[in-house]
Amino acid sequence: MSPRVLVTDGTARAVVAACRGLGRAGYLPSVTAAHHPAAAQWSRYCKRRFSTPDPRHDPEYFIDRLEQILVQEPHELLLASSDAALLAVSEHRERIDRHTATGLPVHDAVERALDKDEIGRAAEAVGLAPPRSVRCDGVDELPAAIAETGLPVVIKPGRSFEPAAARYSRLIVVRELDDAILAEAAASVQAPLIVQQFVDGPIVSVGGVSAGGRLRALAVSRYLRTWPPGAGNAAASETIDPPAVIRDRVEALVQTLGWDGIFEVELVDIGDRLAVLDFNPRPYGSMTLAIRAGANLPAIWADSVLGRDADYVEARAGTRYRWEDAELLHLAWQLRHGHVRSAAAVLRPRRHVVHAHLELADPGPFVARMLRVGRVAAGRVRRGARSAED
Repeated sequence: MSPRVLVTDGTARAVVAACRGLGRAGYLPSVTAAHHPAAAQWSRYCKRRFSTPDPRHDPEYFIDRLEQILVQEPHELLLASSDAALLAVSEHRERIDRHTATGLPVHDAVERALDKDEIGRAAEAVGLAPPRSVRCDGVDELPAAIAETGLPVVIKPGRSFEPAAARYSRLIVVRELDDAILAEAAASVQAPLIVQQFVDGPIVSVGGVSAGGRLRALAVSRYLRTWPPGAGNAAASETIDPPAVIRDRVEALVQTLGWDGIFEVELVDIGDRLAVLDFNPRPYGSMTLAIRAGANLPAIWADSVLGRDADYVEARAGTRYRWEDAELLHLAWQLRHGHVRSAAAVLRPRRHVVHAHLELADPGPFVARMLRVGRVAAGRVRRGARSAED
């Protein structure tokens, strides 16, 4: 019998990649989702579909539902695929571990992997120190921290997900300091805050799997375009051969954090060295690129949790990734700002490209994503119309 894997957060493009990667390796993925349509649930590789509460808003009810699913339909593995789900599963592991394997390290390691202060200290210890950063315990400390760091800066949360606020905080790039910027930060970023020097350098993504304190797989790529431009997620990227220094220092970083599982490290080239920008201890947005380039991270993770030993794997260079809706938004932004050459780069066809959702052999996730984008856009139009009437 092929092992069954329960994967959470089916609306995320990372879960589309996980579902496809697991299915192609002979696993039987089931997918949970709090919102619909959920792209991963429309994949031909998804064998069962389950609805759950959103782990951001009601983590205990989310765990209740996971436990109910696992009792009624046993699965050998559970893959928590968002920060909120990861935190909930880790905090309630005594309930989940009775029914399935999660492969999670101890809870303290999960906490460290979600805390940007801890990540920064670990990165500094292994030679990947973040750009100059100052921690603020409140918005009132921002002006002094920005003055100490020097403009431009990025204001980021101490955690990407804050359970108390039940939300994900976003990054804010500050190029000029005024009251409007401080108000935006107060509304958008949950304290504690990190004020970090903004570095306009090449971004490198290092995805992988760590198990038993060693790397089982690595996929290194460089960002070609981001959304939003300048300080966002990868809209387009390409795999590269991993320099030995990256491999060695990333392995030291995950060992220092005590992390076991799928991960992504985002690095920026600041001229004389590489610096950590973020650490994602879960499936990540562009993970489909690693899979297409020969490093099937979700399957390698599943094998490692089940005790199946295998050789170390690295993704091959020269494979490209495009996130469809982010590319369209990037194109529109470049045209609106008169950057014709940059816009043309988005439109230029490329070989050996994998997309976040679009795949001819598995069209369902792309259809579901377009329906969801259309539904969100229609909702914004309706809200705008009501505001105009008021």
